[in-house]
Amino acid sequence: VHGHKLALAIAAVVALCSFDSRAQVLEEVVVVAQKRVQSVQEVPLTVSVVDGEALALFSINNATDLARSVPGLTIMPAPQGLSLPKIRGLGTGTGAENMDQSVGLFIDGVWTGKARDLQSALYDLDRIEVIKGTQTSQLGKNTSLGAILVMSRRPEDESGGYVQADYDFELGSSILAGAGNLATDFGNYRLAINLVDEEGFVDNQLVGGDDPAREQYSARLAGSWELGDRGAIYASYSYDDREVTGMSFEVAADPLGWYTGVTGDTDVSLNNKRKTWTSYSSDGRDFDDQESHRALLELAYDIGDAMEFVSLSGYNEYDNTRYYDADFSAATWLEQYKKSSFKQFSQEFRISSTAFKDRLDYVAGVFYLDNNFENYSETGFLTNLDYIPTPEEGIY
Repeated sequence: VHGHKLALAIAAVVALCSFDSRAQVLEEVVVVAQKRVQSVQEVPLTVSVVDGEALALFSINNATDLARSVPGLTIMPAPQGLSLPKIRGLGTGTGAENMDQSVGLFIDGVWTGKARDLQSALYDLDRIEVIKGTQTSQLGKNTSLGAILVMSRRPEDESGGYVQADYDFELGSSILAGAGNLATDFGNYRLAINLVDEEGFVDNQLVGGDDPAREQYSARLAGSWELGDRGAIYASYSYDDREVTGMSFEVAADPLGWYTGVTGDTDVSLNNKRKTWTSYSSDGRDFDDQESHRALLELAYDIGDAMEFVSLSGYNEYDNTRYYDADFSAATWLEQYKKSSFKQFSQEFRISSTAFKDRLDYVAGVFYLDNNFENYSETGFLTNLDYIPTPEEGIY
């Protein structure tokens, strides 16, 4: 962990000052792990919940930070600018970007199976639920190892808002987040923003400067409207633009002598230093840019006294462009350029109710999914004439 964050220190002081008044309060934790609102104590699943206050207090604003707060969950950065989610040490991997993850990701109830959607910022959230173990009967076949449910804060009945600023004095990184809520006679509305300017911590001694630097701008506009006493409509649109320059990966060991043989560099220790360069960029730096859009429409309506009907429509898309030094060295031996585009629409109808005098609690429904993934990949390979690895030298 690098640096000390001002917002964390202020939040800790506030928590200490309010300890006496909140120490005796035990709040009920509500989840939707089984497609309906329940107390976590009633759910026969292994569920870890991180609420919105904890996310803000510990400045958890991306998926990698989230994993540090949930036992059994790891989300590892991958060289392709992706994140690899694992539950209890198991996951799909990121070798093929078009593959759906076996740790399913749901954002406000809408499923998305692409690892790149984990790059979206986490901000103005009500909670995050992490369900461990297979959930194929409840959440679908793409949750064979578990699921991550990200739930945004919805518009509230009272107008108000907040602003939160984080600053890392060691790295010079800053995060500005906030939300405004407007309650009217014609519905409630909420606008949330998240602005990240993050400096790097690994010294790239070949091109100069620190890697990776991240600029990310996110916004979400949501509205909710009541349908009498029985129903409600919720709609939201989210935009996310993420640009990362450089990567944090460095050569930590060279047991076969490949790195030293190609580059002549004997520095193979893990010391926050790297020497990389790619010809795909004008300044030699790795680059990853992603722009995404997400929209959803939810209709919830009570049919009678015991049955609820829910219609959930979701659409999301992203465009990504990246190029990076795939040999992680100063040699122009292996580098890659990738461009991908993804679009998805899903529609879900479900009913939930009880039967036989509340002895049976059931959920039934139908689900439709249509998505399209396009990918272009280009690999630059140049042979170093002074050193060509062969099997006799230990390269297999």
